[in-house]
Amino acid sequence: MPMTRKRPAFSLVELLTVIAVIAVLAGILVPIVSTIRARADVLECSSNLRQLGIGTRLYVNEHNGIMPGPLWGGQSNIFYQKNADKGNYGGQLIYYLSDYLPVDTVGTNPPRAALMLCPAYVDVIGMDVRDMRPYALRNSNVKMVNGKLDKPFGYPGSESQGREDDSPASYFQILEPENEKMMIELDAISVAPYAGKDNCPDTPVHGTLRNVLFLDGHVEAEPTDV
Repeated sequence: MPMTRKRPAFSLVELLTVIAVIAVLAGILVPIVSTIRARADVLECSSNLRQLGIGTRLYVNEHNGIMPGPLWGGQSNIFYQKNADKGNYGGQLIYYLSDYLPVDTVGTNPPRAALMLCPAYVDVIGMDVRDMRPYALRNSNVKMVNGKLDKPFGYPGSESQGREDDSPASYFQILEPENEKMMIELDAISVAPYAGKDNCPDTPVHGTLRNVLFLDGHVEAEPTDV
């Protein structure tokens, strides 16, 4: 009768060694994966801003150099195609650019323009906040070729305040568009008036970097003070 050989069992020491090796590998891989994801978020956000810059230049080229507007500084990402079709832009950049860029939406209640969603912002704020504003548009003055100051995107009027629309400026009259910021990621440091609101992260969503779109269409990842 043939004898069967018993397979030796793992000893407790061997099992503990395997567990220790797995723990070490996890300790190495988890930070690497987190770093890769954070870098991917920065790049996706940068790509969004760059496309918004391209769309703005396309708009300018078809409107005799006039910038889109008048626009609010706080930019919502809610996008209803029916409003775009009717010309109800509500001071929001994405509606002005909808004829020049493909505007894919995320969700239905409400639908949000994917180009206006920074993934890192979503990770911090979540999708349940209705009035999400990942990006803030410049509504302060820039220096013009003639030496005067003007708001590049104008500013919407207010009937209750008796204020008429401030018309947008001509891109070609802006002195140094390559040095003038157009849009910036919104947080309590970059846009202080939003601090404490449920749609405003306390610190930059990309940690030590903040993506910035300039009026000439280029994007830079600027270091933050955090």
